Amino acid sequence: MQENSETEQTQESFFAKLIPLFVAIAGMVAGYALLREPREPVDPVENSLPPNARYQLEEARKAALSNPTFVLLHEFAITQEEAKTVATSQDKTVYVGGKESIIAYSFEGEIKHKYPVKGGVTALTLAPDGGIVYATSDSVYMIDKEGKEKTVAEKITSDKSLITSIAANKEFVFVADAGKREIIRIDLEGGKNLIIGRKDERRNIPGLVVPSPYLDIALAPDGLLRVANPGRHKIEAYTPNGDLEWSWGKQDTMAVSGFAGCCNPIHIAIAPSGAVFTAEKGLPRVKIFTPKGDFLCVATDYEKDKLAALDMAVAHNEFLVVLAPDGKKVKIYSYTREPKDDQ
Repeated sequence: MQENSETEQTQESFFAKLIPLFVAIAGMVAGYALLREPREPVDPVENSLPPNARYQLEEARKAALSNPTFVLLHEFAITQEEAKTVATSQDKTVYVGGKESIIAYSFEGEIKHKYPVKGGVTALTLAPDGGIVYATSDSVYMIDKEGKEKTVAEKITSDKSLITSIAANKEFVFVADAGKREIIRIDLEGGKNLIIGRKDERRNIPGLVVPSPYLDIALAPDGLLRVANPGRHKIEAYTPNGDLEWSWGKQDTMAVSGFAGCCNPIHIAIAPSGAVFTAEKGLPRVKIFTPKGDFLCVATDYEKDKLAALDMAVAHNEFLVVLAPDGKKVKIYSYTREPKDDQ
């Protein structure tokens, strides 16, 4: 259980490109204060930055255009209020969770089914058998393929909780709590709940750092739970029993392979192939990595798509499904080509 280490050469080359003011210690501190992102997603260019800092961010934005491999295929408006989460099945059905409903759409935007639910849906995933698993602010429910709902767990949160993501396999449901900075593993056979992600030096677990209300999780084909640890700029891989197997990622605003700002990535999605899709705020871009963290390519065109704090899912390794930041539209992206060799 070891964390992939990165050399400091990238960081040193990054600072070498900055103006002399940033070479001094006071300059580096000031630079961090200028470039770090606030708790809520904003556009850093519009955040009263001085010209030099704006130039650095614009250079990073240009890098976000590098070799996009997905193009916008279709988009459609959704009718739900307070839509916050999206999932997709391999038969190209898009599930959107919102206030008191989950609606199943076709890729073309036609409504296939409506599921009334209890409260507002904060997280949504599909079970291995094709059922729907969703969370509200404090409870977890499951809808089977016949549309019958059952309670998985009630009142699992506290006043500090903020449920932001959910994942499920045949044995467990995993619930990400951004407020308490932890993941709750719920045993579907009635066993005791387990907490994953808390700092534990004995087990070489550094702990989740969640400065803003984003903590995303997803199960990969290898059976490991992937966790976006935004404050550490890492993707972490945990066993279902909570052991940290490995992690990868680095903080780097300029390099397209790094994660920008104070706390990214904010969303992840796992393709059937195991490839990891990551979404960032501040510099809104979706990127693709191998399961072990090798950068492959930029998935979407920043200038054209203006992606920000979004939820997303992947189907068939070739379709990227994105819930727009305002919760009023779903965008479907289609895979177009392999990334270039220079990527």
